[in-house]
Amino acid sequence: PLRNASPELPTAAGPTVGARRVARFVEKPPPARAAELLAAGALWNAGIFAWRVDALEQALARFLPRTAAALAGGASLPEAWDATDAVSIDVGVLERATNVVVVPVDCGWSDVGAWSALDEALAPTEGGTVHAEAVVAEDAARNIVHAPGKVVALLGVDDLVVVDTPDVLLVTRRGRAQDVRDLVERVERRGLRRHT
Repeated sequence: PLRNASPELPTAAGPTVGARRVARFVEKPPPARAAELLAAGALWNAGIFAWRVDALEQALARFLPRTAAALAGGASLPEAWDATDAVSIDVGVLERATNVVVVPVDCGWSDVGAWSALDEALAPTEGGTVHAEAVVAEDAARNIVHAPGKVVALLGVDDLVVVDTPDVLLVTRRGRAQDVRDLVERVERRGLRRHT
């Protein structure tokens, strides 16, 4: 959430679309803290950001110098990846910056940032929400499966998320889909980063 912001900011061109200076950016607070912030009038971060290129370059240089150096080095993104700071832009820059502005909107937006959110974005198929060549389901419901080009058979399973990629197969319960980042960290600690 974004802590309640200041009154609308004026611009040289006249009134804004409701832009307000952010008092504090808090990335993914625990549920109880998020509820407190929202009750106090905070706004929820939709994860949609816009920067001027020079402003982003300055922020990266100040808060994430390894990332700034890696991006300025001229290497391809895959080559630069290992040299970057291992932190999201939200935590690495937005939680630390003091020149953040928010534009409040109510646009019916949905965050398809987790596999379990696909139910809202895709039409359900046999056995749940499945993206595959074909699905055969028996006694199966509320599953989310991403296995392009494969025939998926679901038998006696409910509430699973199954994601098949060229080098990793993920199977988890829907309620644990947000914990995938912890699993990715374990995969990386085991020296298997090329598979994440």
